[in-house]
Amino acid sequence: MWFYDLSAGPESVTTNWNLANADVNFNNLPDYRMPPVWEYGSLAAYRPFDDLSGDLGKVMRYVAVNLLFATSPIFDPAISSPELPERVEVDINVLADSGPAPSSYLRPALIAEKLHELQPLQQFTTEMKSFSLTARVGEVYRCFAEGLFGGNSCFGKRLFNIAFGDLFLFFYRDHLLQYLEGDADYEIPVFFFYSPQMNNSGLAGFADDNWTDGTQTFVAAFDSGFFLNFGFGGSFVVIHEVGHHLGMSHPHDGYDYERDVDYSPTDAYYFAWAGDQSRSVMSYLNTSVSFSRFDRDNMARILTNTYINQANRLLAAIIGSPRGVTVTSQLLFADASATEALRQYQLFDYDAAAARAQSAYETLLAAAAAIDVHIEPQAWQADYKAKGLSPKVVDFIDDRRLAR
Repeated sequence: MWFYDLSAGPESVTTNWNLANADVNFNNLPDYRMPPVWEYGSLAAYRPFDDLSGDLGKVMRYVAVNLLFATSPIFDPAISSPELPERVEVDINVLADSGPAPSSYLRPALIAEKLHELQPLQQFTTEMKSFSLTARVGEVYRCFAEGLFGGNSCFGKRLFNIAFGDLFLFFYRDHLLQYLEGDADYEIPVFFFYSPQMNNSGLAGFADDNWTDGTQTFVAAFDSGFFLNFGFGGSFVVIHEVGHHLGMSHPHDGYDYERDVDYSPTDAYYFAWAGDQSRSVMSYLNTSVSFSRFDRDNMARILTNTYINQANRLLAAIIGSPRGVTVTSQLLFADASATEALRQYQLFDYDAAAARAQSAYETLLAAAAAIDVHIEPQAWQADYKAKGLSPKVVDFIDDRRLAR
């Protein structure tokens, strides 16, 4: 349940206290906002408040349904398919040029606990290592930090001369194998920078893709003594950004299927900031390190579809094998599990649906192994070969500085 209270304003999240100015984010475009309910009937504000039903329809569709009740994944949740990981390690590499011990601003056990709540069918572990932010590493980091304000890339035109891509080029494309061990089915590389250089940017973190087709790659997170003094530690940011890596979006930006529109809370969709008034680590309100019930239900639905789709891929490979008939009993069991998954899905028991879908998938995975049908093994070296260009999920501490 999500309660949208039209009489609870004026409030700051959606800037609905400002009835005079059409453009509140200063980009020369009007920002559509929903005023407190008593303002309806006023025709003298920055826009006429004469369509209460229409405004509530916008909130219902573009906030409640699209952003909370049935979100679309921002990354493909079928990580390293067709053999999906059971054991996922969050590999936190702390790079600092000064400051306190990482244990004072990062809680690895908490990070694993909260991610497991989002994906209870996977085993999450964390590993934290520390490195000095000096030499070439420090140089690349400074190029990246200065590039946020128009500085030059350390890599010239290698990646469109964009300094923002320097972390991708150095840590992911060129040196990733120096930071990972391959001791889990899948490792999520997290590069956590503790440095005063990010004080002025407000950049909290981002979940990067491969700059080609949108496949998730690594997570970058930032903290400094300046923000730590305000109680802004690193665990929230890592949980939030890894949530993106696993497919979760913000409750203030998303996708509308009918119009095929990917939107952020600005201009005609400025009112979408209302979605942040949900107790979720994916919100910009920073009131919780937990994923909301909406987040967990959405992930369970996504995983139900993911496991069934991957099970169908395995099924095709098994049937195509001359030895496929020898595992008929396993195929029948998997089919029963998938059928039960869809039944539970229709009953809105999404956790049960995901578990049954996983059972169907794992049954077929074992059947394929029994008849020597080759399925891509979980090789972390192969998982981290990347190419490319696509939108980013970039998060700033200042909740009005959203860029995607």
